[in-house]
Amino acid sequence: MGVITLRPALAGDINTIAQIWHVAWHEAHAEIVSPELVKLRAFESFHPRIETDLSNITVGELNGVLSGFVTVRGDELHQLFVAAEARGTGLARALVQAAEEQISSAGHDRAWLDCAVGNDPAAGFYRSCGWEYVRTHLEQVETQNGPFGVDCWVFEKALIA
Repeated sequence: MGVITLRPALAGDINTIAQIWHVAWHEAHAEIVSPELVKLRAFESFHPRIETDLSNITVGELNGVLSGFVTVRGDELHQLFVAAEARGTGLARALVQAAEEQISSAGHDRAWLDCAVGNDPAAGFYRSCGWEYVRTHLEQVETQNGPFGVDCWVFEKALIA
């Protein structure tokens, strides 16, 4: 397992977050989304998105090493990615709980998230954290070439105030 520490992201974390996000995104999505979107998800494409959301990102360290992150936007758990070596350690679950607390503290009694259709491991993980599938929709994800449509499962969770 190891020692898990959560903290707000700092500007000095941007490159490490981008590395984790790039690798984990491709591991989870390369086989289930359009090849065109996969090409758009080059390493450099993650930096501007992180810079924009930096104040909304919580990073997770495992034994002092930044190994994952979660981004919250309003009542949405927007992004969650953990490095392969930290999976199964409880880090992802701790990041989800931190996101839920952040959303609840902002006055929301429900949270939601998108999960790409076909990302069965992530969907199973969210269900194990108490999230419920509610519908499928076409999400317009951000890319350097503008919005790109991705079929997503929407999960929601009632939060305790």
